[in-house]
Amino acid sequence: MAVRLENLGDPVLAQNKTIAAGLRRLVPALTRGSAALCAPLARYLAERLCLAELDKPECAPELKDAVEAASDVVRHSPPALKTYYVASSLQLHRVLCSRLLDAHSAALTKSSAAAGGGDGGAEKAAVAAMFELPSVRAALQMLHCLVSGHAEAQSAVLGCEGVLALLHRMEEQHADKTGVGLLAENVLDAMQDSAAAQKAVADIRDAERREKEALARRKR
Repeated sequence: MAVRLENLGDPVLAQNKTIAAGLRRLVPALTRGSAALCAPLARYLAERLCLAELDKPECAPELKDAVEAASDVVRHSPPALKTYYVASSLQLHRVLCSRLLDAHSAALTKSSAAAGGGDGGAEKAAVAAMFELPSVRAALQMLHCLVSGHAEAQSAVLGCEGVLALLHRMEEQHADKTGVGLLAENVLDAMQDSAAAQKAVADIRDAERREKEALARRKR
C-alpha cells in the first residue's frame, strides 16, 4: 500500500500500526528542511494524536503505536520542522500543554471533592493522579523533544498560561514510582535556549527555594 505524505491526516492511517512504525523511520528524512512537507505532518500530529484516549482502559494498541511513532518523529525533527510545529495554525505545543492542563483540572476536581473543598493536599493528590495517566507521560515526552535546543518552542510553551507552574509542581513531586515527575523536570531543564524561558524557570524554582528556606526558619 503506497502512502503519500499528504494523506497522513487520514484517521485510518493514524491507527495503522504498520504505517505508524514506518512513519517513525521515514518522515524525519522526508520532511527535513521543507515547510511544504512539514504542513501535513503537523496536521497529523496535532489532529490525530488523541492523547486523552490513551487514558481509557479500552484504548486500542494501534493508537498507542501511532502516538509512539509521533513522539519519535518529534524527537528526531530538525530545527526547521520544530519551527513549523510552533508556527503552524495547529501549534503542536498547545496540543501538548492543553493535555497537561486538562488532566490537572480533572484530577484536581476529583481530589478537591474527596478532600471536602480542597486544600494543599488536594493539589498534591491531583498531581499524583496525573502521574498515572499515559497521556501525561506521552505529552511530557513529546514536549521535551519539542523544546530541546529550540528557543522558539520554549518561548511558545512559556506563553501557555499555567503550564510552567504546573510543570514545576510536577517536578517537586518527582520522587514518584512512575518517573513522570522527572519527565516534567527534564522539560524545565531543557528550556535554556530562550532567555525569557530560562529566566522564568529560574524564577519559579528560586521562589520555591526561598519559600522552603523561610518555612524552615519559622520551624526553628
